[in-house]
Amino acid sequence: MGLFDRKKEEKLTGEPALFLMAASLLQNGEHQKSLEVFNKLISEYVSNRVNFNDAEIAEQDAMIYYNRSLAKYYLNDMQGAIDDLKISVSISELNQAYYQLFVIYHNQDKPQEGIDYLVKSYKLGNKEAENILRQNTNYFNQ
Repeated sequence: MGLFDRKKEEKLTGEPALFLMAASLLQNGEHQKSLEVFNKLISEYVSNRVNFNDAEIAEQDAMIYYNRSLAKYYLNDMQGAIDDLKISVSISELNQAYYQLFVIYHNQDKPQEGIDYLVKSYKLGNKEAENILRQNTNYFNQ
């Protein structure tokens, strides 16, 4: 059962509740509070996982690191964001995590370091990555 596979009337507790709280704080621009909740989520749940072979759990964990990276990004902790994104893609290949790695490297004027992440994001179905590759590179002419 995934984080969001619950009946509407069922009250969320534990890990799903923390994830939704952290995501809501992030979406509302409360980045420091969001980071604190993501840190708690990772220390209490993710880092204590026993079953590493469950693809659904792996994708959820990758999303947690991805979202924590966004909080760090908005708090201008670029190295922390990069570290979390690399953890995220090592757990499960999320196209948005690869894309965000590209964005950070691009914003740091390090496009060569980010281009492979852009290509990976495209190969995993990211339309924004495809548009950037089409408009700014000769990737499709190879």
